[in-house]
Amino acid sequence: MVVHKSPSVLSGRRVFAVELHRQGYDVAHIHHMLGNRTLETTQKLLTTDPVSMGAIAANAF
Repeated sequence: MVVHKSPSVLSGRRVFAVELHRQGYDVAHIHHMLGNRTLETTQKLLTTDPVSMGAIAANAF
């Protein structure tokens, strides 16, 4: 997990969006909850999901 010295509003929104996506919410619902102007903005947040290799390995076995 990456820890930022001074988290921003954007990093909080990203964590919120990524967590919802991991829970199975679709992009349209996440977009609505965030209130972003464009769907592209929401999609960019979701493409920055910082999945750790440890989590991937743990789920593989």
